[in-house]
Amino acid sequence: MKYRLLMQEPETTLPSTPLLLQVLLPSYLLLLLLDIIFTIPNIAIISFALASLCTIITVATQRKAMELVDYLIGGTLVLLLIYGKVTQGQGVSLLSGLGYTLAGFSIGILLVYSRWSRKTFRIFFIVSSALLAVAVWTIMTDLPTLSGIKKAPLTYIASIMFLGEGLLYISDFYNKRYRPAIWPAIVSAVLSYCARGRAAIIISMLFLVVIVIINIRFIAYYYVDSGTHWLKYYRLPLLLALIMIIIALALLVPHLYRYSQFGKLGFTNTGRLSAATRFLDELTPKKLLSGFTPSFLASRGLPNSYLWMIAAFGIFAAIPFLAILFSLYRLLPTSMLLFSLMVILSAYFLGEMLYPFRYGDILFVPLIISAFHSDRIYIPGKHDEPPFWDRY
Repeated sequence: MKYRLLMQEPETTLPSTPLLLQVLLPSYLLLLLLDIIFTIPNIAIISFALASLCTIITVATQRKAMELVDYLIGGTLVLLLIYGKVTQGQGVSLLSGLGYTLAGFSIGILLVYSRWSRKTFRIFFIVSSALLAVAVWTIMTDLPTLSGIKKAPLTYIASIMFLGEGLLYISDFYNKRYRPAIWPAIVSAVLSYCARGRAAIIISMLFLVVIVIINIRFIAYYYVDSGTHWLKYYRLPLLLALIMIIIALALLVPHLYRYSQFGKLGFTNTGRLSAATRFLDELTPKKLLSGFTPSFLASRGLPNSYLWMIAAFGIFAAIPFLAILFSLYRLLPTSMLLFSLMVILSAYFLGEMLYPFRYGDILFVPLIISAFHSDRIYIPGKHDEPPFWDRY
């Protein structure tokens, strides 16, 4: 039995996000991006002050709509970071960590209780993509005028670009654009290949596939299955576009593969495996409960976010682990886009240290807040369909 979505408008319209916050929060994200390329003095203090200001304004403007669970989420995240600072000492910046969390909390609350402009995160994504393209081009051509960019870790820029891409799609979704644009995913995939980071390549390609699938599903519901002649009118341009895409991929992918980390290492990385092995060797039941600082953390770092959670939070790492599982459970029957984003971000955690005390909070926290408020998410025809778990 096929369930059809019906296009309809919600009965109530959310208020617009305050213009000041639509300027300050993207400015915060841009500040983090610029700090990767050009070192900004006192960035931890500046970013914390800016994120705190955004949080104060967010709570002040949304306090009548916010629920107890929102305050509990924010308080739990802050307490986790404080505990992580105690276990890690000077190895982490509490101000930077709180800045990431507060910014993510503000964005998540505003996405649920207000309406963002469609252009806000688009502008940030375009800017971050342009900076990554310039950084890649600078390294490839050895431009002396941009020598300061040469030291920029391209994988970091690619990670922030992915976070901006995720926020763009979430914002579009909350703005009732249920057929997501494909161009941001294509741009992200191409630039991630150029950045030569294996984790970024895998994640960007997975997300591109998800966006294409959602578009196909949307077209199947609203054009093919609805009895229109949409495909009849546009089948020739679609066929030509498909042929051009296949030819472009056939020419581009081998070239990018040759110069990427995949061409050199494939899926293996002895450095990461060595770090994971050393981490497990140092891990004891006592350290698992309380958290600890690995002896090699300062020189090498940890290979993924999950080991970093255990090191920073100890037994309390169960909180973010359970939050991920809960979010997947709540988002699966609600939105394929949000569910896929959480799956892909969780997979990204396997390859990079994005959370905690990292900028992964900026996307991770809004997805958690969306999961707790999944009943507020409007989907055309959602209430006309049986529950997801009863369809099969």
